[in-house]
Amino acid sequence: MWAAAALALWAGAIFLTGGFRVRLPGVTIAARDPLRPLAVAALLVAGGYLVAGRRAIDDDLEGVGRGFDRVAPGIAAAAAVAAIAVGLHWGSFAASGVDAYGYVSQAALWLRGTLRVEQPFVASLTWPAADSAFAPMGYRAATSGHAIVPSYPAGLPLLMALSERLAGACAPYYLAPIMGGACVWCAFLIGRRIASAAIGACAAVLLVCSPPFLFHLVVPMSDVPAAALWSAAILMTLGGGARDAALAGAFTALAVLVRPNLVPLAVVVGVFVILPGATTPAAGSWRTRAAWFAAFAIAAAAVVAVVNWRSFGSPLKSGYDDLADTYAVDHILVNARHYARWLIQTHSPLLVLAAAGLVVPLASRWRVIAPRAAALFLAFTLVLTASYLPYVVFRDWYFVRYFLPALPLLLVAMLALLARAAAPMPPAVRLFGAMALMALLVRHELRFALDAGFAHLGANERRYVAVARFVEASMPANAAFLALQHGGSIRHYANRVTLRFDLVSVGLDEALASLERAGWRPYILLEDWEETQFKAQFGGASKAGQLDWRPLARLPEPGGVNIYDPTMASGSQRHEMATIPQPTACDCRHY
Repeated sequence: MWAAAALALWAGAIFLTGGFRVRLPGVTIAARDPLRPLAVAALLVAGGYLVAGRRAIDDDLEGVGRGFDRVAPGIAAAAAVAAIAVGLHWGSFAASGVDAYGYVSQAALWLRGTLRVEQPFVASLTWPAADSAFAPMGYRAATSGHAIVPSYPAGLPLLMALSERLAGACAPYYLAPIMGGACVWCAFLIGRRIASAAIGACAAVLLVCSPPFLFHLVVPMSDVPAAALWSAAILMTLGGGARDAALAGAFTALAVLVRPNLVPLAVVVGVFVILPGATTPAAGSWRTRAAWFAAFAIAAAAVVAVVNWRSFGSPLKSGYDDLADTYAVDHILVNARHYARWLIQTHSPLLVLAAAGLVVPLASRWRVIAPRAAALFLAFTLVLTASYLPYVVFRDWYFVRYFLPALPLLLVAMLALLARAAAPMPPAVRLFGAMALMALLVRHELRFALDAGFAHLGANERRYVAVARFVEASMPANAAFLALQHGGSIRHYANRVTLRFDLVSVGLDEALASLERAGWRPYILLEDWEETQFKAQFGGASKAGQLDWRPLARLPEPGGVNIYDPTMASGSQRHEMATIPQPTACDCRHY
């Protein structure tokens, strides 16, 4: 029956890839129809039942299933390697936009030994809150003097700084792919520990194909690293010994440093570390486990408090705006609908079964997974959900990334429930049904990711570097750019001053004139979609705010970016429009 299984796998591969065509001298080899190998596999199984009898073929098929358990570690390892390869091949390698710039630039500041960026020139400007206008997104005005400080948590930038110190300027961009591979491997280990090696391998494969996971393998952001660290903490919590408690504490501490807003998850992990359950009688004293876990948790809290105190004036303050505006009860129902829909859209409606996979072991004797593991997974997922439901309402599926820390647990629970439900079925149905289901789920995830533009994401993000390199090479050293999305990358790669136009507290004409008096040469740098906001803010009272003249330079694709010279706002000066070169391969140099 191994031949039938191999043919079924081959059919699945053709189904997923669309087939292939290879031309060799004198011959062309093509495979495009998955139904043919699948039909042959079905004939082999049917013929086997007729010739050898049901019992013999069922025994063979059970052997094939056990064989998959034996090769499951290899499959999971391949999935982990694939995650790393995808992240490196399609990676943006760019401090782009807001989040990526915020993390990468903060790492550079850690290497310089200070988190303050002094801006004494702001003293010459008399606008209200001028220091805030000169803080790009990802930063905020310091509590004293004319300076800005990072607003993002220090965990990921510290890891990036360490990696850059060890392996050079591009190393911070390796973290997400490498930690993505670690997260995939942890998903396998969690599945193997509470269910079976085959379920763990299937969870690893589905995780590496998950659209939010793929999208955050290729950008230097905290989502995948946070998911990897929490997955490692959960894996250690499933143990129960003092060593497991120490490792769970270490991974939890790192996860809290990366995402301090998820500190409630540390409470969940801590409770299950201290109370390992009756299945681990050799776990040792609960006081020992509590001490090991608490030591790391307290260290993480101390680091967060010190950074907050030095940057924002109080251990209890963070770099984010007023939380009363960020969190609201009115957000809960809207976010619940959004996140539920996005999770189903990206991972198929079968993900709903994960809820049953976690609740059933606690409410009945039908053991999908061990009750302790189900309780841990359920508590972790509920607390994670509660952390984000009152948060800001977003309109893009992309923000389902907040649920990545729970995704390995949900995938394992879903697969474990399906396996338990299929247990009474004949071996042929279980084996070939599992192959077909995995092919459908993987195809669904990959199709969604590709349709959403995953293959072009890295190149699109590198437009930030392309624009900054043009500014570095072509614009005057005293240029000051009114911008928003590109405000950070222009500073990072081109070493030019930038202002957030949305925080300019005076009229545009007054702002431009005061910048010129202070010795700056002002320009306006906007993505196409930002121009509507710029015109709404300034267009009614300023000719320059209407942006109705030809740009000085433009990057047409991807995205569309314009650089305007306000001195040409009258339209009386004819000029050629420069074309900004298209993004090229990764360029990690920064100031």
